Amino acid sequence: MNVDPSILVTLLNPLEADGYLLRERDAADRRRHVVTLTRRGHQQLERAAQAQRDAESELFAGLTDAQREQLRDILLVLREQFAPGNAGTCASPDAAEHD
Repeated sequence: MNVDPSILVTLLNPLEADGYLLRERDAADRRRHVVTLTRRGHQQLERAAQAQRDAESELFAGLTDAQREQLRDILLVLREQFAPGNAGTCASPDAAEHD
């Protein structure tokens, strides 16, 4: 997840307190925790996923299916371009063509 362990603990604590996940020591490596979603966690995740789908449907209502797919592809390229380790590679190879 590319998250510092100390921040991950801060993120997991309230989720565990609310009953959305369980943290258990790994029997094979006691330094490690295994994190699993509870039934309540799965239900909350599904509600959140449905809310996301509903918001996307409303936000992109004016786009055709082809336009939505094109937007998705562009956003995936941007995500990869700005991923850790790729910083500073902002200019695309064909950027000069668009000047």
